[in-house]
Amino acid sequence: MNKTVLVSVFFLLLAGCSEKDKNYYAQHLEEAEAKTQECREELRKATLRQDRRMIDKMKNDVECHVADEVLKEAKKLKEEKERLEREAKIKAELEREQKRIGERYGKLTWQEFIATFAASECAKKPATINEKGKDKKKDRDYECRAMEEMYKQSVKFGKAQLTQVPYEKLLEQKGLYCVDSQTKPSACEVWNESVTELARAIFDKFSFNELLEQEKIYCEGERDASHPACRMWAQFLDERKKNIVKQYMENYEKLKTDYNACVDQVDELRKEDKWEEIVELSAAYPCKYARDARIQLKLGYDGFKNKLK
Repeated sequence: MNKTVLVSVFFLLLAGCSEKDKNYYAQHLEEAEAKTQECREELRKATLRQDRRMIDKMKNDVECHVADEVLKEAKKLKEEKERLEREAKIKAELEREQKRIGERYGKLTWQEFIATFAASECAKKPATINEKGKDKKKDRDYECRAMEEMYKQSVKFGKAQLTQVPYEKLLEQKGLYCVDSQTKPSACEVWNESVTELARAIFDKFSFNELLEQEKIYCEGERDASHPACRMWAQFLDERKKNIVKQYMENYEKLKTDYNACVDQVDELRKEDKWEEIVELSAAYPCKYARDARIQLKLGYDGFKNKLK
């Protein structure tokens, strides 16, 4: 081999050995920090001198990049370690408080504990334990977090119990759960959510017109508009109405088909001077909701005189 080539290879190997690689700096973080600072200082000076050659050299310096990369990775590992330690500490503190709260309130019924929680300071100001575990009132926050968890479990248990009761019977039991407070947190809240869940299972089975007919069952006789049965029916009817309008707004072809059909029907009734029937038709499904969707889409409204294009 040519002597010149051998000498060149020797110096290349020597240069390679002189560079401190990633494994080296990973075991010598202080040197990595020093090297990074050195590289930044050299780059700063070169920038001030507008020394293009030196700027490019420093930006492409392998050892500078390696040292900087090692520091960034070390920082991430440190932050992850600290995060896991914080989470473990928070978990241990919460478990300790949950055990204490369980021993103190474990014999209460779900209604009694919800009432106890509602009257506590914890219900007025939620716990503020954050992921960094930094809190001004740490002890109070751990206690309140434990109280909040037990409250959630009480709500879950209460709903599981109440949703086993037949819908009509549960409606009649409102007085048992909504005596003192009807706001959150309360047993009344649990009753209301349970009734709503049971009502949805019933009312979702009906078509819109069938749902309208349920008024005869839930809103007549002693069941006036303030009765829980009537109010629940009205709530689901209103929800269904809004959903119909929303579907029309999202499907213009469906809106156009139904609205134009209403225009044809109204036109025929006008020819026969059947004004009362026009009023009834305009207020009924689907014409009323097609009209409402047209208005919300800012397409105007002309009393079912002109078709949508």
